[in-house]
Parts: sequence; structure tokens; C-alpha cells
Amino acid sequence: GIAVPEAYGGSGGDTVGYVLAVEELARACSSHAVIMSVNNSLFCNGILKFGSEAQKQLYVRAIAEGREIGAFALTEPQSGSDATAMRCKAVRQSDGSYVINGKKSWITSGPVAKYIVLFAMTDPDKGAREYACPMKCEGDRVYPEPATCPVCNMKLELVAAPPSSGEQGLLSVPA
Repeated sequence: GIAVPEAYGGSGGDTVGYVLAVEELARACSSHAVIMSVNNSLFCNGILKFGSEAQKQLYVRAIAEGREIGAFALTEPQSGSDATAMRCKAVRQSDGSYVINGKKSWITSGPVAKYIVLFAMTDPDKGAREYACPMKCEGDRVYPEPATCPVCNMKLELVAAPPSSGEQGLLSVPA
């Protein structure tokens, strides 16, 4: 959590310090630098910008303090990182929760992460939305496909908690 505010378990550093740390780590091991980058940037930034206070405390604090590992899921087998061609869908249920189904590719830390930030299509006219949720919840099914390193493909069949719960689910990303 180099660039994560101290209020959420980070060191409160600036972007220059963060980039220098990633660069130095990459000199020794580029894989570790990527994992650090995913956790500090891709995972934490979206939640810090769009998440509720409860989501920041639950997800960002655990990652920034180094207690847990986060994953980021945008890429899909058929569309790469083109979010407009995404097939992973999030369907809102009558209780306000979302059922998320789809496939994701190249998920750094996927096999070992406790939490995941993922993108899914709710309305093709509005584009993809961002969700934060635990990798494993009761009743949820996330299937990391076999991997030889901490990068995997995933088949997702999971239910995100209602956004109003403040603990899981939809981040308030503008459509």
C-alpha cells in the first residue's frame, strides 16, 4: 500500500515513490513487481475512488497492510481488454444483489487472491461496471483454471451482495 492513504492501512506515499519501488523490485523479479503493481494500483485505486467507506476499510485495508492479496479481472478470452466487447454479465436481482457470470483471462494473483475487483456488463448501452467482492463467498462459484504461476483464467458464477450492504458488490462507478 505504498500510495494508499494511511487511513486505509497504506504508507501514504506519493506516485513517484511508488513507481521507484516498483522499478527497484522489477530489477530483482518482474513477477513480484507485477503482483505489487496489481495490488497497489489496479485493485486499490478503483475502490479508493469509487468505493464506499466500508469497502475501503474491508478491501483496501487488508491489501494495503499486506494481510491479503487482491486480483483484478478485466481481460476476457474473446475480447482481451476491450471492455466494450465484454461478455461477462452482472444481472441485478430483485433483492438488489447481482449475479455475475462469465469468463476472465490473465488474472494476476487469481489462484491465491482473497478479493477480486472485476468488470462485468450490466447494460451494453452504458458499458461495463466495476465490482469488488471476495473470491469465495457462501454459494459463490469461482473456478480458477489450472495455472503454473499466480496468473489464471477464471469461470465466474457468483453472487455479489447488495450494493447497499456497503461490504461487497457494486462500486459507484459512473456509467
